[in-house]
Amino acid sequence: MTRDSETVEREALGFNKNLTYRLTRLQNKLNAQAAQILRNHDGPTLTDWRILRILNSLKQSTLAEIVSLTNMDKGQLSRRISALVEQGMIHAQPDVDDFRKQNLTISETGRAAHERVLPAMRARRNHLANEISEEEYATFLSVLDRINTAANNRDF
Repeated sequence: MTRDSETVEREALGFNKNLTYRLTRLQNKLNAQAAQILRNHDGPTLTDWRILRILNSLKQSTLAEIVSLTNMDKGQLSRRISALVEQGMIHAQPDVDDFRKQNLTISETGRAAHERVLPAMRARRNHLANEISEEEYATFLSVLDRINTAANNRDF
């Protein structure tokens, strides 16, 4: 039995009003868009871009800090950081106070890769932001902050 497009659209309306469904779909689209831009500019992978972007901004960080900033899987980030070290994109030095930690910094090679794709990624960000007014953007960020706070609560 096949369903016509009107039936599929009507059934999907329930999903389109579901907050987590909409956020997941949007995040998937944004990830695909960013990954395509990075590929088009011979840039790093999206995960690697995020690591390089953080290290370029903070100058120095640790795996734990990057996990906290991104909410990404610690194992995945650890593997990507190891690969970036091997590629010469970042440097890892043992922390003088805690040898279990490594202080991460972006290398000149990593900075060059970051700078090469930065204009395209900024253009993307501007394209997305230009779709809404400054007031709508401020409201959107406020709503995201409230949803983020609610997402930390596991008892409801």
